[in-house]
Amino acid sequence: MTGGEGKDSFLFSDDPFSAGSPTLAANGISVLNQPDILTDYQIGEDDLAFQKQQLGIDIFNFQKGNSGNLVGNSNVLILLDPFPNAAAAAQAIADNNAITSDRGLFVYFNTTLGFSRVVFSQDLSDSGAISVLGNLTNQTDPANLALFSSGDFTLT
Repeated sequence: MTGGEGKDSFLFSDDPFSAGSPTLAANGISVLNQPDILTDYQIGEDDLAFQKQQLGIDIFNFQKGNSGNLVGNSNVLILLDPFPNAAAAAQAIADNNAITSDRGLFVYFNTTLGFSRVVFSQDLSDSGAISVLGNLTNQTDPANLALFSSGDFTLT
């Protein structure tokens, strides 16, 4: 997906697992890896929009930091530490006993692919099945993750 000039809203309107069946990763987390490709997402200008009924989430609660420093029931997590794949990032979240969130989203930098990814989890705190929703292929600098804010995410 490529937006036009100015502010764009990239809408994820399907069930996060509608593109297939998750497969078991080496660490035991079930992963569906069928992301949309977003070629020009601009942090702080564009937004990632999600439908409440598809995610089973009524309100977003945003937090960013290294996976080991996050706490509470936030359901939109920006991981400032990079990972080789989505399953490793999901496991780092689940390994943090201070996180109590169930359904939610996380964004992380994939060191294998060289760009950031948007992922849905059925249970952030308990290694729930995940679906990679979007590859932010123009976000090739892991430092850019610190620029994300709650304004980058909307529920419809």
